[in-house]
Amino acid sequence: MYRLLILLFMVPLLSVDSCTKVSPESIEPADLSGKWVLKNYFLGDAIDTPCGYENANPPEITFEISQDTDKKNTYKFSGKSTINSFFGSFEITDFDTDKKIASIAVGAVGSTKMAGPPELMQCESRFFEFLSNSKELKISEGKCLIGTFPKTTVPSRDGGTYLIFEKK
Repeated sequence: MYRLLILLFMVPLLSVDSCTKVSPESIEPADLSGKWVLKNYFLGDAIDTPCGYENANPPEITFEISQDTDKKNTYKFSGKSTINSFFGSFEITDFDTDKKIASIAVGAVGSTKMAGPPELMQCESRFFEFLSNSKELKISEGKCLIGTFPKTTVPSRDGGTYLIFEKK
């Protein structure tokens, strides 16, 4: 009985994390910095346009990233949404070298306060909400993906939710 108790307590201590995590410096600032344009949203198992399919020809949503020279692993962002300009920052807190995914902490997103047509205001609110709630970032094939990625490789309808940007 005593050996069984020891075994039950020791097994969790011996488990090994299956992914390789290294310092946040593993992401290349040159790959991340620059001007990006929002192309799509990935919504679990479907792709949506920046302002939904019902909004034809909305203004382009831009997203510019630059490394903060004062704080290590911190990046500033700014851009133009459908109506207002916005700004903020995020910090890379961890990087998984196997999946090439950075964990991020997004700070407060600030913006100008101009009003516009309801459909564009709704589009902008959705963008700000996605951006504010983002937890992960990945640079892949000329795209910057920001949001939450799936945690399992088993096919499911939950493929994550994230913004898809292309380099401008």
